[in-house]
Amino acid sequence: MSKRQIGQALRRYMQRQGMKKQRELARDLCLSDAMISRYFAGKKSFSAKSALRIAYQTGIPMEELFQ
Repeated sequence: MSKRQIGQALRRYMQRQGMKKQRELARDLCLSDAMISRYFAGKKSFSAKSALRIAYQTGIPMEELFQ
């Protein structure tokens, strides 16, 4: 999954959960608003710790976060 596809997957997760703002996702993942924004923009890759947290919370397979 490319960085851009990860942002799209996170958006789909937000839609399924009824979230309207990235801030809500950041809160659920215990990440900063700025970090979530970078993920959405495809400007930042995940650390292993962040990927594990994101995979657990969103159901996106961790392996996909590093492809």
